[in-house]
Amino acid sequence: MPRIVLTPQAHQDLEDLFDHLDAQQPRLSDRFAETFDRTCGLHLKHPLMGASSEDLAPNLRHFTVWNYVVFYRPAADGLEILRILHGARDLPSFFV
Repeated sequence: MPRIVLTPQAHQDLEDLFDHLDAQQPRLSDRFAETFDRTCGLHLKHPLMGASSEDLAPNLRHFTVWNYVVFYRPAADGLEILRILHGARDLPSFFV
């Protein structure tokens, strides 16, 4: 069965994001989590649906959830999520 694996850095990105959203408004992180889970599930079923980010790293793809860019690689058993970053950041600098 396909599954989603978060790298340690992606896990930290998600924790930091939840902390940030919780500080802004209670339950905002819950709303984000629901959208994130739903969108990840869709990409799990269709792993090549995300846009290519091969200019940043080999086999890298991405999709967005709210203002955040989720970078992932399709894997034989699902998706490997590498980073979850705000779209306003200097994204290429994270893949040098």
